[in-house]
Amino acid sequence: MTRDDASYEFEMIRRYIDKRRETDQEIPEWLPLLGFILVIAGLLSMISTFLTLPFWGMSPTFPFPFTLFFTGMAILISGVIIGALIFLYLVYVWLDRINKHFDRVRNLYRNLALYLEKKGFQDLSRWVDNEVREMEYKLSGERSPVLWAILVFILNILIWYVLHMVNDSLIKLGASEKNILTRIDKKLREEGLGGLEVDIEEIGRIEKRDTILYIILSIITIGLFTIYWAYLATKDINKHFQDHSRIEDQLLAAIEKL
Repeated sequence: MTRDDASYEFEMIRRYIDKRRETDQEIPEWLPLLGFILVIAGLLSMISTFLTLPFWGMSPTFPFPFTLFFTGMAILISGVIIGALIFLYLVYVWLDRINKHFDRVRNLYRNLALYLEKKGFQDLSRWVDNEVREMEYKLSGERSPVLWAILVFILNILIWYVLHMVNDSLIKLGASEKNILTRIDKKLREEGLGGLEVDIEEIGRIEKRDTILYIILSIITIGLFTIYWAYLATKDINKHFQDHSRIEDQLLAAIEKL
């Protein structure tokens, strides 16, 4: 077979790799912290008014600082509202990014399986196709961004399940992709093509979060740990996208040599 026999599949692989500019957009990691920062700023402003308590009424120079107090209260209330809205937005964005990324990746690997078949690697092609099917099974389930944003709005504690779902999805996706890429790397080396010049293990290196422990810590800290948990979830998604970007460029260049 000539290389042109698989030119269509190769172009489809390239198209799905290029599509990551649309699907794998990183989320600002400071976003989960914004509401908390505003709440702290409001509290500090209100507390500062009480630090002047010994001076109230002593002279016209030290009247009750109404402006500072109510400004702090306004910032505090704004922080709570903005923080809640940000979390609803994050629920939507987390799941939307994962869904779009997963859809892109499975199509990428399906076309990779077809490409390998056209190139004469039938056994490897069937294995990759089966691994994609297994990945689809593992990641089956309801991850509707709109639905889960509404559910979290109705029952706030469901944010904990969403955070668990994000971590679980990334771990399963990373493990499946690591298996596929490891097998491709092995075949490339067997063919004397040098393999992938990246750390394949990195794509599956998402820390498993202890959901029960994190919920307990969130309860003990009156929800503050949930903010940190949301920051970690955002960071994990961005890390997965960054690892993908490095590996996919190497993958495209490597399989072109087959």
